[in-house]
Amino acid sequence: MTKVRYEIDPHNRLVLKESGKSTRLSRYRTVLDGRFKTDSKNSLIYHAKIPSHTKELQQIKLKGNWSLNKNHDLVFTLNKWGNQVAKNKLTIKGELINVGGDEITFAVISRETAKKRSIYLLKLSGKWKSGKDNGLEFDVQKDKEADTLHFQGSWKLKNNQLTYNYKKYSGSKRKKDEQGLTFCGYWDIKDKYRLSYVMDKPLKSGFDFRASLAAPIRSKGQYGLKYKLGAGLISNEKTNKTIIIFGEWKIKKGIGLIFEVRYGENYLNSIVFGGEMRINKDYSLIVNLTSRENNDLGIRLELSRRFFNDYKGFLRVLMGKEEKAVELGAGFRW
Repeated sequence: MTKVRYEIDPHNRLVLKESGKSTRLSRYRTVLDGRFKTDSKNSLIYHAKIPSHTKELQQIKLKGNWSLNKNHDLVFTLNKWGNQVAKNKLTIKGELINVGGDEITFAVISRETAKKRSIYLLKLSGKWKSGKDNGLEFDVQKDKEADTLHFQGSWKLKNNQLTYNYKKYSGSKRKKDEQGLTFCGYWDIKDKYRLSYVMDKPLKSGFDFRASLAAPIRSKGQYGLKYKLGAGLISNEKTNKTIIIFGEWKIKKGIGLIFEVRYGENYLNSIVFGGEMRINKDYSLIVNLTSRENNDLGIRLELSRRFFNDYKGFLRVLMGKEEKAVELGAGFRW
C-alpha cells in the first residue's frame, strides 16, 4: 500500500504527498481546499474539494491522538491506521473560543482563494478534569481510551467563576496576545482537602482541586471561604495559590445552612452543609460543618446572634433547647 504523508499548510488546508517523504516542492504536493471536522468518536475528517475548482467533496478520514501545544493549537498525531504515515503531526491553528461541560470549540480560519478566507468551528467532545498539579485538563473521548489536552496557562477566580488565561501567537504576529476563557460551573465541597468546580455533574466533568482546609472569612462586608491550593504538592505557580469563594450564609427551611454563591451577574447556586451547631453564653453559635454526605469538612464557623435577625424563629428554637443543639432540615443535626 502506497503511504501518504499528510501535512497542513499555513492556511489550515490539508496537503498530501504519495511518496511518504517530506518535501517543499509543489509538483510533488497536492493542496486540498476544504475544512476539518470531527465525528462522534473524535476522529479527524477533512472534507476536501476535488479538484479544487469544483464544489465536489471528498471525505478523508484520519486516525490518531489529540494534544495541545504551548501555543494552544490543536495537534493531531497520526497512527499506523490505513495508508497514513505514522507519527506525522498535523497542527491546526485556531482560537479556543468556548469551553462547555462536555466539549471545547476552536475557531479555524482557512483560505479558499487568494482573496477569500473562511472561518468555521471545530469541536471535540469529552470531559474536564484537574491535573496532578491542580492544572486544567480535557479528556477527548475515543473508542477505548481518551487523549488528554493539557492547558498550561494560569487560572483564577472572577465573580466566583473559574477563568483561564494564556498567551498565544495569532496569525503573523511576533508578539503573543492575551487570551481568556470563562468556565461556567459551580463550586461544591464534599471532602476536607478537596474543592470541586462542577461543569457537568452526570458526566463527572469538572475539577477536583487539592487544597487546604477552608477558612471562613469576612472581608469588606463580604463573607467568604478561603482556600490555599496545592497543600502538600511541590511548590509552583499553578498549585500554590490562594482563592476565595464569596457568598452569603443563609438558613433555608427544609434544607438547613447554605452558602449562597453568585456567579457572574445573575446565576445563583448554593453549597449545602450539615453539621452540629452549639450556642455560646452570648448566644453566638459555633458550627462544625459537614458535607451533605455527612463527611467532616474540618470547617469551624462562628455565627453571631446578629446573623439570626432574619431567622428569629430558628433562634427561639435554639434558645429553648436544654442541650443547646437542634435538628433542622434534611435530617442534619444542628
